[in-house]
This record gives sequence, structure tokens and C-alpha cells, in this order.
Amino acid sequence: MTIVVSRDMIATARRWRHSMVAGWMLTITVLCWAISFPIAKQALNEWKDFKFFFLAGRFWLAFLLFAPFAFYRYGLATMIRHIKPGLLIGASLVLTYAFQYEALRSPGTSGEVAFISAFSSVLVPLVMWIVYRSDVRLTTLAGLVTATVGVILMTVRDGLLSLSPAAVLSVVGAFGIALNTILVASFRKMESSPGTPRYDTVPLLVTQFMTVALGTSLAALAFEQPQHGFPTWSGSAMFGMIFMSVVATGLAFYLQTRFQRDISADRAALIFTIEPAAAALFSYVLLGEIFTARMAVGAALILAGVGAAEYYAARRKLRRAG
Repeated sequence: MTIVVSRDMIATARRWRHSMVAGWMLTITVLCWAISFPIAKQALNEWKDFKFFFLAGRFWLAFLLFAPFAFYRYGLATMIRHIKPGLLIGASLVLTYAFQYEALRSPGTSGEVAFISAFSSVLVPLVMWIVYRSDVRLTTLAGLVTATVGVILMTVRDGLLSLSPAAVLSVVGAFGIALNTILVASFRKMESSPGTPRYDTVPLLVTQFMTVALGTSLAALAFEQPQHGFPTWSGSAMFGMIFMSVVATGLAFYLQTRFQRDISADRAALIFTIEPAAAALFSYVLLGEIFTARMAVGAALILAGVGAAEYYAARRKLRRAG
């Protein structure tokens, strides 16, 4: 019996293999981000009042990791052209990380911070509606309401007037992440000519890193050094900084940009919703953190709201593309 293998069959098998590999690589990306929450919390426990020094070290290392490739690949003129959008996007990141890292320093769990940070996904349409008066679909609104109920369950402690400091700071940080997402999308949609994006991913990322590194360095020298001097470079703090720079920033970004194009948008959206649950698991294993039953219900509602909103948004994109 002769089996005839056509070119279409070979192409289909190749696409399936690429899709499977891409799915696993994106899963690794999400796990890199998830484990960064307890590692950052552990490092910040060492540095205590030096969150801006920690952020500055992280983003200077990330900048040095990407900058040589970016300047070699794109040239000085292109990098200079990306400074203006990089400054604006980077400023939103400084705001985001200032609140998120303060949340990690505050009483509360790193898993809690991760779940509430994921809330930013459903905040994007809300911020878009506030700024641009764009339409908000019913499925997105339902996801926003569900996730908001989950955030309330995770932030309230003994009563409506007793809130977790970490959770409240995380909510503010989530708005910063949403603003950052909108800024990146807006600049990436700009075209220098029909079909040619005005701004490229890597130069935009490098100028963001530079902005965050400069901004947090200035904040550290203005607010932390006069009061507390300079931090002690302990082994665990250095490990946390290097891990955040190389793994959570460098490796995770490379895997995302390399493999996300080989996977459907709906699968990618669902994979990304794994992050807060994985962060909670890593926090339990590495730091011994626990969730109460009420917090678990809140986390489940956040996952459900974010997952539903992301999934239906991805399906709409696929239908429009098809």
C-alpha cells in the first residue's frame, strides 16, 4: 500500500508542529513572569526601602542586554527616532512598577499582587472608553464586572473599610499597566507609509528600558539615598535583580516575540491567563504563602473575567482577519 504525502499535508503538519512548539514556548514565557513575583518580593524584603534602586538595577541590566543588538541591527538614527515614544511608554512603566513593587514590599502575598495585576487586561477597554469614547462590547463589560468582583474579594480583609495595602497598590499599578498597553498599541499602529509601521518593537523596547532605568535611578537618588544611604548588595538581592533582568525581561520577551506569531490569538490569550495562578503556586512553594477561601474565590473570578474578555476579543480579531 502506497501512501501519498502531498505538499499541503506536509505544510499542515509543519504548521501544527510550529503551533505546538509556540504554545510550549509561550507557556515558558508565562512561567518566567509568574515566578518573578515571589523572587522580586524576596529580593525587596532584603532591600526594604530601596525599591527604586532595585528597579534601576533591573532595567539597566535589561537595557545593556538588548542595546548592543538594537544599535547594531537598527542603527543610531532609528534608535533616536524611537526616543519620544519610548519616553512616554517608559514613564507609564515607571508609574506601574513604582506601585507594583511597593505592593510587593507591603503586607500581603505576591500571588495576590499577580492576580490583581492581571486585572489590567480588562481595564484596557475601560480606559479606552474614558479617553477615546470607544465602544465597549457586552462580553468585555461582563468580563470587567466579573474580574472587579474578584478584585473586591481579594482586597477586602475584615470589612469594607479594611483593605490590604498590597492589593490597593496593585489596583493602581494595574491601571498603569493598562495605560502602558494602550500607549504601546497606539504607537505600534502608526505607519510611516501604508503597511510599514513607524516604530519597531526592539528599538521601542530598548528606549523604554532606558527611560525606566533613568527615571528610577533619579527617583532612587532623590528619595531613597538621602534617607537611607545606599543599599547593601546581598546575594539574594543580586540574584533577584539578575533573574528579573535576564529571565523575566530578556528571555521572556525574546520567547514572546519569537513564538507568539506562530500561535492563534485565542490560544495565546488563554495561555497568558495562566500567569497569576502560576504566580500563586510559586509563591506557595518558595515563600510559604497561602490563600484564604475568600481570596481563592476572588482569584477564580479574576481569572474567569480576564480569560473570557481575552478569549472573545481574540476570536473577534480572528473573524475580522478571516
